[in-house]
Amino acid sequence: MVQSWCVDRRVAKGTIVLILVISIIPQGKCTAVRECNIADPAQQLIDVDISINITEYTYNPMIQGITTLFAHVTITNTGNVPIVINYTYYIPPHLYAGVENIRGKLMPGESKTGRVSITLFPLTPANDYICYFNVSTISRPDVNDSAQLLITILKYYDATCWASIIERLEKKSFPWDIYSVYAKVSIRNECNFDIDGHLLVYIKCRDDDSYNRSVKSQEVNIPYRGTFNTTLTVQGLEDNRIYIMYAILDFDDGIAKRYFLAYFELGNADLRYYLSLLPYALILFAIISAIYAWKKRR
Repeated sequence: MVQSWCVDRRVAKGTIVLILVISIIPQGKCTAVRECNIADPAQQLIDVDISINITEYTYNPMIQGITTLFAHVTITNTGNVPIVINYTYYIPPHLYAGVENIRGKLMPGESKTGRVSITLFPLTPANDYICYFNVSTISRPDVNDSAQLLITILKYYDATCWASIIERLEKKSFPWDIYSVYAKVSIRNECNFDIDGHLLVYIKCRDDDSYNRSVKSQEVNIPYRGTFNTTLTVQGLEDNRIYIMYAILDFDDGIAKRYFLAYFELGNADLRYYLSLLPYALILFAIISAIYAWKKRR
């Protein structure tokens, strides 16, 4: 409320009259910064202040699928004059946020709350993400406050591994010869981080539990969502056996996983193989016939 006074006094020409007006403003009754000009800060009656905080924070940091985080941002006028708020925020990349805007005027002691929903998708890169929320007053940008929301995405360990038997080298000179197999092994990084580890490929025999043979050992570096390819040749495999190829991927931080790669069977019951022996059989038949004819002539 603004009050005015009218002083009615006659002043003679050439006379100086001093009029002193004292105005007392009770604590908390000043309505605008521009209405007061107090030189001594210790006697200042206007308090422009604001605060922001995050409440009701619910979140599970182990991300296995699409997960949504919910939080509430509360802005409070902790001063004793009305203010108009300016609310801003920053959400890091890889995080998808829906932030309810907070705007308008806040009376002394009044609060406004807005909900924040942050969606985390599968394979969000493992890292620490910090969301920033800032508030200031329109008339006094230097009066401000901020809050942070830390989101930690833990590592998710997984990969897709497979092997293709590109060529089965069956150039057998004799039925008791052994096989050699050429294979291509591929690994696709399904983790949410770069893989920097070790690959071990081994073969087991289905009907012989004691058969466990390492055929490949190699350091690997697979970028996020990248694919790694390698080749190997397995020699000395026996006929008429079923083999299973596995891979062990060591992620180099205490985590290792085993993956099935391929299933293949080696055997000599192949018509093409027997046809390949026909020339040898004809030569042997010719030799035997020649010996038999020679002995008969004698």
